[in-house]
Formats: sequence, C-alpha cells, structure tokens
Amino acid sequence: MNAESDLARTVLARCLTPDPADFFEPFEEWTGRSSPLSSVVEAFRSNLRAARLVGALPYQLINSGVRQRRFDGLVVANLIESGAQPDSEVYSEQQEQACRHANEAMQQLDTEIINQTLHRLDYSLKSPTFSGTLHELLRQVLVMTWGALEVVSNDLGVVILNKRPALARVVTDLESYKRAASVKGIPIVTLEEFNFDVSESMGDIIFSMTRLDTLPSIMDFYNAVASNAALQKSLKSSTLWMLAQRRHLIVHRRGIVDSQYLQKTSDSQPLGTLIEIPATEIANSLVEVRNVGLLIADCASVFFE
Repeated sequence: MNAESDLARTVLARCLTPDPADFFEPFEEWTGRSSPLSSVVEAFRSNLRAARLVGALPYQLINSGVRQRRFDGLVVANLIESGAQPDSEVYSEQQEQACRHANEAMQQLDTEIINQTLHRLDYSLKSPTFSGTLHELLRQVLVMTWGALEVVSNDLGVVILNKRPALARVVTDLESYKRAASVKGIPIVTLEEFNFDVSESMGDIIFSMTRLDTLPSIMDFYNAVASNAALQKSLKSSTLWMLAQRRHLIVHRRGIVDSQYLQKTSDSQPLGTLIEIPATEIANSLVEVRNVGLLIADCASVFFE
C-alpha cells in the first residue's frame, strides 16, 4: 500500500489526479443560500471544477481504458465459463448475463483499477511526447485557475458597487485604477446604456471601464471596500504571487522564461526555456484560489446583512 501511495504522489507531481473528495466541501455553506452572491459563488465553483477536470484528463482517459479492458476481459471470461456459443439462439441472453456479472465484479475492483491506472500513467509520463503534451495541458490549467480568481474578484466587485455605489469614488481614486484606466468621468454613452440610473448599476459601469486583472489591483480594491485583515494576508500569499507571474508569462510570453519573470520570482528555470510547472504546485494554487475566492465572497456578504 505504501508503494502505491508513493506512486500516487509521484504521478501527482507530474499530473493532476481527480478531485480530492473534500475539495468542494467549503462551498457547501452556500448551497441553498438565498443571496445575490450565490450565483457568483456557483460560477466560481464551476470554473474551479473545469480547471480540475482539464488537469485530470490524462488520468481519466487512461482510467477509462483500463476499466474498459478489465470489463471486456471479465465478460469474455464469463462467456467462456458458461460455455456460450456465438451461433447459439441464447447467445445474446448469455452476453447480457455475462455483462451483469462483469459489472458486479467491477464494483469490487476500484482500488486495483486505480493502481493499474497509476502504473500506466506513470509509464506514459516517461514518454517525451506524452510528457510534453501534459506540461502544455498543465500550463492551460494554471491559466484557468488564475481566470477563476480574476472572474470571481470582478463579479463580486460588481455586486458590491451595485449595492454601495458611494464606494465608487473610493475605488476610482486608487492608484492601480488610475494606471489601468483613466476614469475621470462616466461617458454619456455609458450612462445611456443604463438609462441614466446609476443607483444600482455603479458596479457594472465601473467594471465596464476597467477590471481587476492583476493581483495588486485585486488587493487594492478589496482593501478599499472591505479592509479585511485575513483577506489581505491571503492575497499576499507567495503561491498567488507565483500563480499571477506564471500566468502572465504563459499568456504574454507563450511560457518562455524571461529575465523579468526570473527577477520577480524565486524560480530557477533556465532563461529562454519553456516553463514547466509541477502539478502539485498547480493543485496548491487551486486550493489557495478556492480559499481566497470564498473569503472575498464572505467579505462581500457583509454588505447584504
């Protein structure tokens, strides 16, 4: 069992495995809650699940193949044991019975199938072609993970400013906003889109002109509107900083390590090489993003109490 646990950790270091059973448990307190934030939190959950599903794709594909081969083998074994003859009149009934027996047997083989999957995945990861494809996949999972944080930060920001439009002045005075967009006044055409009624649409208006697309801008915004010490500490996480820098490198430099990236991070990958990110670090990023996103939601919920 220890050997298999070691193998699972080894595989996880290079490839995301399916969701831990407890990954989405923190979302349960939002289940069934009647709140203007519920749809935002549910969208956040869906975005995280999408990232995890993409990352686990190699595991799932190999697992599916292992299961199908094992099922087919059990069906054949049952047919041989029953003495079934393909040209007999009752062969179709014997096939159905063999499939039922195979399904029953498969329910007892989960651990064995998981171990077979891990061994096959470990073997596949030693192939340069498979490994290269996996690293490309993981880079996209990282981008999706950052995207989940960016979307929930923006969506909750919209809801907050729609609820408390007076906070718009505080937000537009932030340096990060002044650098991101020259918000010196709301254009008439924008006001027309909202029928000149900004009492419940200030968030939509502000975020139509600029977005929370960097870690500093997210920190500035939520420090200004929420001033929550736990949230500010979480947003200063080194894991989130690395996530943001890697995402920027992947999106803007196609993942090629440059001097700016090396100066801003503790990474030691060679200059000019294509960045490789262990799946364990992406898994940690998913946890950090989940926790921060839910903490932002908790801070936003204060405005609706």
